Amino acid sequence: MKAKNLVTLAAIAAIVVGLGLYRSHAARARSAAEPEAAAEPGHGLPGLLDFGKGECLPCQQMMPILDELAERHRGRIVVRYVDMNVPRNKERADAMEVRVIPTQILIDAEGKEVIRHEGLWPIEEIELELEVLGWIPER
Repeated sequence: MKAKNLVTLAAIAAIVVGLGLYRSHAARARSAAEPEAAAEPGHGLPGLLDFGKGECLPCQQMMPILDELAERHRGRIVVRYVDMNVPRNKERADAMEVRVIPTQILIDAEGKEVIRHEGLWPIEEIELELEVLGWIPER
């Protein structure tokens, strides 16, 4: 009976991930697929681009970090999730030579890459980099 329950739970988890329902909490870290170019990094504010896919567990784990970062530093930096399941975002990732997901790229206000990180990136480490760059005030 336990094996059957595990199979059922695994099937439900696969459906949730496949439908992207895990992202329902990710309202503040807006998707790069959204048409809001003026709020993109390179248009007056520096920012963080997070490249990922819905089926990637570390990408899912980055979502609350992105949300928190966006909330804490609203008006100072732009935080965008770049869903690589969207064809034009895949092209963007290829152009930026993203090879691993999740990949986070800090972009200055002119749109130039400053720092790249691959994998899960704790908010404390991101904020330390942002402080060193002078993009957010020191704590």
